Amino acid sequence: MLPILFQTPEFSFGEDRFGISFYSCASPTNHLRYRVRLSEDDEVDIRIDFGIYAYDVNRFLTQVEALHQTLQGTASLQALDSRDEIVISVGDAGSGRLVISGRLASISSGIRVEFDGFQGNQSYLPSFLSRMREFFREAAVDISVYF
Repeated sequence: MLPILFQTPEFSFGEDRFGISFYSCASPTNHLRYRVRLSEDDEVDIRIDFGIYAYDVNRFLTQVEALHQTLQGTASLQALDSRDEIVISVGDAGSGRLVISGRLASISSGIRVEFDGFQGNQSYLPSFLSRMREFFREAAVDISVYF
């Protein structure tokens, strides 16, 4: 594995059972990795790493911004060439409750995970968006190019 150059802190959106972080490696500059952490309790803690293009992450961030502004809809983190997906949707606009679900498969480890019902709060989205934009700037990631 290539050395990690830049990494975001893990984001949990207010619930400790779900976390996601992003990191960049030396090459190519528009390809990122992300790590998902799922935990049911102190006994079960799964961490899986995935590759994704910066373009796909940028599309997700645009959807997260719209979700935060309108408290409607969904934001989906999915590479166009993959079945892996993480979806953040509004569960209750009045309280700002978010629901996080997804399906992930790591070919190298043989792990497949589907999850639904993790909850978070939309008040964490501005910090997440700010840190992600900062990450793109610091890592000099080209978010406009899709290969």
